[in-house]
This record gives sequence, C-alpha cells and structure tokens, in this order.
Amino acid sequence: MQQLKPNGVMLIPVGPPGAQHVLKVTKKEMPDGSINVTRSDIYNGGRLSWVPFTKLDGDVIKGTHRQ
Repeated sequence: MQQLKPNGVMLIPVGPPGAQHVLKVTKKEMPDGSINVTRSDIYNGGRLSWVPFTKLDGDVIKGTHRQ
C-alpha cells in the first residue's frame, strides 16, 4: 500500500491458480489530507483465470506456463 500513490487503483488476483478473485484496492486522498483505502471484489465473487507471467530468453519462453 505504501507504493500506491494517492488516488491510485490496484487490481490484485487473489487465490489459487485457475480460481482467483480480483480485488480492487483504491487509495484516495481526502480534502483534509487523510487517506481512505477501499477494497472490493470487482466480480462479486466470480472467479477468473489469469495467464502466468513469462519472458522470452533468446528463443526460449521461461516462466510458470505449462506446455
């Protein structure tokens, strides 16, 4: 949360692979200078599958993907 700028939004996949929920975190700076953080499940409990991060190393794809 310290890295999220005031008025920033972060989407976070939470849960095991293939059954993640998407948590939305919003950090707002209020007129009095205080910080308000809100969290919500943007799909109301629905699940979503995310593609794992990979990288291209020369001609080889590396990461946690399955072939």
